[in-house]
Amino acid sequence: MLLFLTFLLLACSALHEVDAQSACSEAGILLCNSTNQLCQIEVTSGGEQLEICYACREGYIDFGRATDSAGCIDLSKLDLDSFIERFKVQFGAEQSSVTSEERLQLLLAVASYVSQHNAQQPPPTFTLGLNKYSADSEDEALQIRGYKQSEDSAVLKDLPFYQFSDEDGTLPDAVDWVAQGAVTSVKDQGRCGCCWAVAAAGVIEGAAAITSNYSYLQSVSFQQMISCSDVYNQGCDGGLPGLALLYSIANQYGGMSILNDYGFSDERGETTTECKMTEDLLKVVIEEPSLVVSSSIAESFNSRMDKMKKAVTKGPVSVAIKSNCKEMSSYRNGILTSDGDCACSPDIGYCLDHAILMVGYNDSHNPPYWKLKNSWSRDWGEDGYFRIAQTNPSGNFSWGLFGVLSEGSMVNQAFNRTEGSFDIPQETDLLPMWAVIFITALAGLICATICSFAVNKVRSKEQ
Repeated sequence: MLLFLTFLLLACSALHEVDAQSACSEAGILLCNSTNQLCQIEVTSGGEQLEICYACREGYIDFGRATDSAGCIDLSKLDLDSFIERFKVQFGAEQSSVTSEERLQLLLAVASYVSQHNAQQPPPTFTLGLNKYSADSEDEALQIRGYKQSEDSAVLKDLPFYQFSDEDGTLPDAVDWVAQGAVTSVKDQGRCGCCWAVAAAGVIEGAAAITSNYSYLQSVSFQQMISCSDVYNQGCDGGLPGLALLYSIANQYGGMSILNDYGFSDERGETTTECKMTEDLLKVVIEEPSLVVSSSIAESFNSRMDKMKKAVTKGPVSVAIKSNCKEMSSYRNGILTSDGDCACSPDIGYCLDHAILMVGYNDSHNPPYWKLKNSWSRDWGEDGYFRIAQTNPSGNFSWGLFGVLSEGSMVNQAFNRTEGSFDIPQETDLLPMWAVIFITALAGLICATICSFAVNKVRSKEQ
């Protein structure tokens, strides 16, 4: 009897949702509902139509990741302790002032939004999921960002705009610097609002890899930028990637250290203000940082799009977005085709809050998209990466979805100072090494000639 009642309940639920899943058979819908999932038709490369269970039904949520699913559980059974254990959560400075009940309500609000989004019919172009930030308070959410937009347009006056030439006109259909080997591992900024430093470091890493023909790929020390770049930048309280790039060429040591030598120590959000950079830690020398586009200058969407693509063909570019919304915070995979509460445009004002690294684009895909690298660890998004559609959401002067075309900075070249043929000699009054070797050899030859002549002279006298 119990089995019959269970079957009857599942059948009723299936009939209730049959309009939303009309492409599947009733048997397929029933099977998927038995695991609290939705059913859809998937066409194989051979043209065969398969019924697959692909997402949790509304009111249920996948308490894990796409590759590590714990099954679809009822939202009413979601508890805080299991969430903390599952995602190894460490809350920020607000931990003591947010009660467990308040924390649970924050989690349930995000989980409900994720469940509703993923259960849409037809399936959305991107899916959401829970992660270690899903129960953050508003103040804690700010800690994982850190782009410090300035009201003063002159703050980047020393950073020139890149001058594109006629040779930059032909663009490839797709660019992926990750596949090319010019992007280091995904970082985790923890509770430190240092996204600006991580993004700037990524620009330098990419330039150094490309300049060396991919023989040199090292993570640059963003901790050096946090502790030592103190002109406008404020460590874990925020900064600008453009100013970090200016620091990388204008500091007293002439460049940057690498993360292996100058490690990240501020993941808990407390800025280390003592600069521990020394001359012997200098590993990467940077040339010609520049702006690609700026939020302080009115420019059409198409012009921004063109400049950004031209810049990305040369290497990874630091960009700014608005990210403090569920669409971004809870992103799991797919192409973001809507920005919800993260819309950001010139009409909205100072809405940018996060810096990331643009590592490619794809115009051949439907829809075309930008590929970006985040700094919220590999547990977030597509192993730490995400994709945004190249959509113009509004008006001729739009900044694109999430404001992704608002700000951009790049580096023309960067060199490994310590290895191979890409060393940059320090400015010195001494002769270059090839001249020293040549003069030494010549002096030796002259000395040998003179000595030989003198010996022969002495021998001739003795005779």
